[in-house]
Amino acid sequence: MTPERYRRAGEIFHAALALPPGDRPDFLEAASAGDRDLLGEVESLLSAHARAGGFIDAPLADPDALF
Repeated sequence: MTPERYRRAGEIFHAALALPPGDRPDFLEAASAGDRDLLGEVESLLSAHARAGGFIDAPLADPDALF
């Protein structure tokens, strides 16, 4: 993947995250402008993000207890 393509996929991914899930498919179709590979890459990123959930939203342990 070229740096430009990587940047574009990241832009679309972050913009899609800001939308309600129901609005994402139409947005992704328009943003990928018919580029099926780009669409697939962004959909893969969104899927991985959803599977990850909020696993790093909260620490595993009390950070003060480590020191």
